[in-house]
Amino acid sequence: MFCANCGQAVEEGVQFCKSCGAPTPQLSAAPPLAPSLIQPPPPPRRNRMGLIIGSVVGGIIVLAALGVGLYFGLRGNDSDGAISSRTTIISSALSSSPSVTAAEAAFLQNEGEIFLEPAGNAGPESFTGETFVPAGPSSTLNIPTTTPASLANSTTTQPISTKTTVGGSVQVASYTGDTPALYGGSKSKQLADKEGQLRFFEQNPDKAAAFCEALNSDPTFKWSGGSQIRPGQLRDFFTELTPLMLTRDTRVTNHGYRDGHPTPRQSVLQKGQLVLVDSYGLPRVRCECGNPLIPPKAVKKAPTYTGPKWTDFDPVLIVVVQPTTVIIETFVVIDVSTGETFVRPAGTTGDQDTSNEAETSTTSTSTTLSSGGVKPVELFNNGNTGGISGGGGTPPIFELTVATQITELTTYHYVAGGLPAAGTISLKGKDGTLYGPFQATGAEGQGGVANAVWTIKPENLILPAGSYTIIDSDPASFSQNAGSHGVGMAWLSGIPQQ
Repeated sequence: MFCANCGQAVEEGVQFCKSCGAPTPQLSAAPPLAPSLIQPPPPPRRNRMGLIIGSVVGGIIVLAALGVGLYFGLRGNDSDGAISSRTTIISSALSSSPSVTAAEAAFLQNEGEIFLEPAGNAGPESFTGETFVPAGPSSTLNIPTTTPASLANSTTTQPISTKTTVGGSVQVASYTGDTPALYGGSKSKQLADKEGQLRFFEQNPDKAAAFCEALNSDPTFKWSGGSQIRPGQLRDFFTELTPLMLTRDTRVTNHGYRDGHPTPRQSVLQKGQLVLVDSYGLPRVRCECGNPLIPPKAVKKAPTYTGPKWTDFDPVLIVVVQPTTVIIETFVVIDVSTGETFVRPAGTTGDQDTSNEAETSTTSTSTTLSSGGVKPVELFNNGNTGGISGGGGTPPIFELTVATQITELTTYHYVAGGLPAAGTISLKGKDGTLYGPFQATGAEGQGGVANAVWTIKPENLILPAGSYTIIDSDPASFSQNAGSHGVGMAWLSGIPQQ
């Protein structure tokens, strides 16, 4: 049965529509017939012509339903293979897995498939069905392509940027959520209606429950109330969220809403969209539509992008936001109208913004500049705390968006019993230019493994903007694991040139 007001499906016996609140018509039960009035059904009559006509009509109905379903299910995708791909995966999912519902199958994706979600478009099956952005920025956004030089002195407790290539086909740039100018905004102006989105969920408990279900599916989710959230806790959770604007095309797991549950899909959100960011720097709500957001799932194959592509879309420039290990107290935000930076306290909406000159830190951890010079920033770091093994067959690759002085580079190694000495490290530009090799100094690693840590500190090595490969002289012992996607682990620091 469907609601006559909004068209949404409603369960039998429900008096009001859960989507719009309109009363639903109730069918009155007919009185039972007296036993004496019940007549046995007449014997079936065989009618070959009726069977033929019925088969033809049934076939026409099935074909029409398939055509309508494909049209509405696939509209909005671009023409480069999206339709055939989506048709194949929906039909195969429904036929091969009886437990997959039509709602879930609508957003099942091929391995490596990622949806493009442009700004100003709520996308399919949005949670709120409307946009909570009362006043947007100017049409021309003053978004920098790299961290402003004025912030080159700042450091964070996590890597500022990471770019790795797996098998030469998948590139992922990673920024921690406290990176200066990762997010934008408009100083002292409210661009997103955070309170309006919260009220919507309070007035729509079914969607609030689905919203919480999506967040709870993220194993890294945490807030002041714990690692799970209930609809009754959303007001407390929203007080911790900060409305900010994406300044980079950003990979996320986005969610639609259908039949009382979230429908996850791997997506890229176009820069310029407003999001609500949590205390660890992760986007948690897409303000275009109220959809819940969680970190993206890694793809095992070269990504393919489906949907409408914006004019400056470039897969190489996509970023992933990583959570910080400490609670963020303030964000350094780029003003998308002036290009200058300002500071926004976490959880505020613009009424407490201050000039960046009044702040010396981007997070709750303060830093002090070395006397007489600029403190290097961490440019690349693909290390993690997981168990490691040797044989990092794929060398790490990092990207510099501006000329940068390289101050320190470290690679990590693992061999049972340790290594007799450290080897050399080189850097190779995309154009084939080789820098080095540089003799590394060795140090003990975890568990006292001899010469597990190789470090070079080249003097006056300034690399132009571009892509670079780290070449280790002992790839057989170059540590890697699943967390680094089989790429050798390395740490890089330097000073971007002003």
